[in-house]
Amino acid sequence: MTSTVGTTTVTPDQLPLVGPVPGQPGAFVATGGSAFTLGPSFAQVLAALISGQQPDTDLKAFDPARYGRK
Repeated sequence: MTSTVGTTTVTPDQLPLVGPVPGQPGAFVATGGSAFTLGPSFAQVLAALISGQQPDTDLKAFDPARYGRK
């Protein structure tokens, strides 16, 4: 069973969050920025990540881990 959720969000640094959710194995996030425009790109990146492949796009700047838990 899989679940999907869609939101439009803005992060403090104005960059999207794209990648695995820290501490939640198998959970991925792709949100922020212009999600309507970035949706197809997010889908390609998530498909690669979920299938265990390295996406073509460097995701370091968008890593959800940049916001550590307090």
